[in-house]
Amino acid sequence: MRSMSLAVSTVLTVAGAAFASIHGVTNVLTTLDGNGDRTLDSVSFIGSPTVMTPATWLNWNDGSLGYGNNASFGWANPVPRDMNTSEHTYPGNPDRADKSTPYAGEAQKTGTLKEVFGGNNISHIIDGEGKGYKLDLYFEPGKIVQDDGDGDTVEFCLFERGWNSSIGVAGIYMDGNTLKYTSYIQLTPDDETYAGWKINTLEIEKEQKVVGAGLSVDMFGAPHDYIGFSLLADKHSQGPDIVAVRAQNNVVPTPGAAALLGLAGLTATRRRRA
Repeated sequence: MRSMSLAVSTVLTVAGAAFASIHGVTNVLTTLDGNGDRTLDSVSFIGSPTVMTPATWLNWNDGSLGYGNNASFGWANPVPRDMNTSEHTYPGNPDRADKSTPYAGEAQKTGTLKEVFGGNNISHIIDGEGKGYKLDLYFEPGKIVQDDGDGDTVEFCLFERGWNSSIGVAGIYMDGNTLKYTSYIQLTPDDETYAGWKINTLEIEKEQKVVGAGLSVDMFGAPHDYIGFSLLADKHSQGPDIVAVRAQNNVVPTPGAAALLGLAGLTATRRRRA
């Protein structure tokens, strides 16, 4: 697990950028199986040529969730959960649709980030309360997202349940051997559009709409090679519920550039492991 620095109490910073770089979701396709597990099959964005599918987005394989000063959970660490409508203890915790595959730690009232984000089961979510939390997600080693200089293309997409919360989004990159974050861009309910389905989870009493928005990483300012993204909910965010997070690289390098990119990714991986 990469180290994280908690800043949940910090007021979100909104970087100066064109709002045209934020795009609501449209033409969202999902599949619901007999167990109640839903997969995300395709998503497009209003005013953008970008289409994300499982073949184009990058997989998450590491991450951390933290809140307060003492609680920090790694990718596969059991995270304590609120499991019924009378429990609202944890600022951010794994939750699931009422009719969906239970978490491995169901009997112990736990779930993991790997179970939420490590696959394509978007019936597994992070339920948020108003106390704030910080969630960092990282790609597979050697994978990155780059700024293509085009605000119309979408590199990052987030789905949220409830349509009543804000969330800060930052890019994570390496500066030498130092892990760094960009300023946080705040996504609000006004940026989001209805994704086409509703979800009822163990912690709430009735189903709520799932909404989503995508953003272009040019909003972060100076371009970097992003190895992941950070989500920050403060006490003013109204407890965002994260249904799914997706990211992809819209840059199509030439064969020579692709070889250099692979070498750079290998170097970055070795630095992170070191």
